[in-house]
Amino acid sequence: MARGCSVLRTGMIALASTWLAACQGGGANPPPFFTGVAAPSPTPAPPGQLSVSPSSITFAGAGAAFAQTVTVTITVPASTVSVDTSACGTGAAAIVTFGTPTGSGTTFTDLVTPQKAGSCSATISSTSGGSAMVTFTVNVGSVTVSSHHDRR
Repeated sequence: MARGCSVLRTGMIALASTWLAACQGGGANPPPFFTGVAAPSPTPAPPGQLSVSPSSITFAGAGAAFAQTVTVTITVPASTVSVDTSACGTGAAAIVTFGTPTGSGTTFTDLVTPQKAGSCSATISSTSGGSAMVTFTVNVGSVTVSSHHDRR
């Protein structure tokens, strides 16, 4: 009878092992609902590269007649562009004044109007993360009147 118990015990162990393996997705393998690999995180978009054209403007005089347009191009689309004009002064002290940047996606423009003689730089930034500096120089010439006497 000892031999019969041994065969029965071996059969029960084999049956239990098979049942556990089937319930656990194949024994040593994890169940099919768990792969053990975390879902990949979305890769964030790189910050936008921003370029400004021209990057330097020299005005020949002051006033609306001398205004020029600055074009901002961004590699990653942005919803807005802002201009930090603090270095160019405000009010009566402003060397240049800026309009409101217009455009969308990857191209924006802004009208810059020279106000008085001087030089300054403004930082243009986009919501996609890029920024660039633009340098402005306003030359306001003076008129010199002189007389020339003809000696005879």
